[in-house]
Amino acid sequence: MFSRRFHKYIGLAMMVPMVGWAITGVVFFIKPGYAGAYEILNPKTYPLESDYSISMDDLWEEVRVIKSILGVHVLARSNGDYWNLNPGTLEPSEIPDKQRLKLLFEDAVSRNSARYGAIERIENLTAYTSTGIEVELNWDRLTFNQQGFDRKIIDSLYRIHYLQWTPWSAVNQLMGFVGLLLLMALMVFGVRIYFSGRGAVNNSCD
Repeated sequence: MFSRRFHKYIGLAMMVPMVGWAITGVVFFIKPGYAGAYEILNPKTYPLESDYSISMDDLWEEVRVIKSILGVHVLARSNGDYWNLNPGTLEPSEIPDKQRLKLLFEDAVSRNSARYGAIERIENLTAYTSTGIEVELNWDRLTFNQQGFDRKIIDSLYRIHYLQWTPWSAVNQLMGFVGLLLLMALMVFGVRIYFSGRGAVNNSCD
């Protein structure tokens, strides 16, 4: 009786998260819309002149030279920091004005106009497109991070699946821990009910 009562109460308590796990699990298995939502957006590059060269700095741990619609960029990494350097002076390049930034954004999103549409406005280093996509530029790395409504939905499903239901990480960790304990308890009580039922059937047969 004790096991059955607690099994029922735990089952009721876990009903909402288990429904959430089932629904989100199906989404994670099928992965609808993942390709667009998590598409890696890179700047469009152009060929460098065959005789192009730069002076290397011994402090650089990594260096790449690429050419975008804005010109040549020397992308260097040193002591964990990234730099977008002017190829002539090897000093940090200044962030372009909005007009030139728009050229860079438009050139990048032109590869997938169906998803990104047109650039409507630029605020700081973030471009907002006609299809509702936000494209953020990391100037030092010359990389983009794009996010639309589809990605926000998928990210929300991940938070539901992993019980990240509050803005506080400590509370979320506690919820996850309690959820796992309740699952274990549900299994243990279920096994006890199963074997106690088999014992009762065997006794009745005797």
